[in-house]
Amino acid sequence: MSLADDLQVLVQPFAANQVGLMVSHGDDVVFNWHADHVFPAASLIKLAISTTILSRHPNLEAPVSLASTPIVAGAGVLQLMPSLTQLPLKTVLTLMLAVSDNYAANLVIQRVSMSAVNQWLDTNDYQATRLRRLLMDTNAVKKGLDNVTTAAESWRLLRYLITAYPETKQWLGNQQFRYKLPAAIDEIDTPITVLNKTGEGPYVDHDVARFSLADETYDVALLTAGITDRTRAIQLHEQVGQLIAQVLLRNC
Repeated sequence: MSLADDLQVLVQPFAANQVGLMVSHGDDVVFNWHADHVFPAASLIKLAISTTILSRHPNLEAPVSLASTPIVAGAGVLQLMPSLTQLPLKTVLTLMLAVSDNYAANLVIQRVSMSAVNQWLDTNDYQATRLRRLLMDTNAVKKGLDNVTTAAESWRLLRYLITAYPETKQWLGNQQFRYKLPAAIDEIDTPITVLNKTGEGPYVDHDVARFSLADETYDVALLTAGITDRTRAIQLHEQVGQLIAQVLLRNC
């Protein structure tokens, strides 16, 4: 069976609105499953936030004041360091991508504005992805405002971020949340490199990743929502990542 056939077997048991998957080998899309379905973005929206600020070619050593943005909970470490008053922009971006720091993300949104992120998305033909609220803004969620994206557009964002701004490879390569797509290979001796960014929320689990070995790359965006047994969603991520790794190892 081909990789596409194997992936089809994995996603077939799920409803159309539960799973979105896009897989490419190099520049060629090899599998597309409801990749245009709109999902809550969770922390995948941080890919759009990152591209927006980096498109301005800022001084990455410039200080970012922590005073003007309220501390928020959820993922991240900045909330545990209330005595900090400022950090270099590079550190803020690293925390936003490597430990999915929500406070760091809000600092960047404050710096560029929510409208600027959406304008960048519009200008670059991202029709579904939208930043509609700050991270951890529960009041906005209660009003029906949520950040959204698709597997296809998350896949595009990851590829653009890595290509246009190579410094992000180190930040994504230091990703601390690796229990989804890279899970099956992360603790074993393997030559495969994985750069990834996860997202999660109530009944939401996402991961977008680049698997690389030698000159071969596979880019994967797997978004899930509404799967009440979370173990099934996590297992799906692990199985998809394992299939990609097996193909890479076989080809090389």
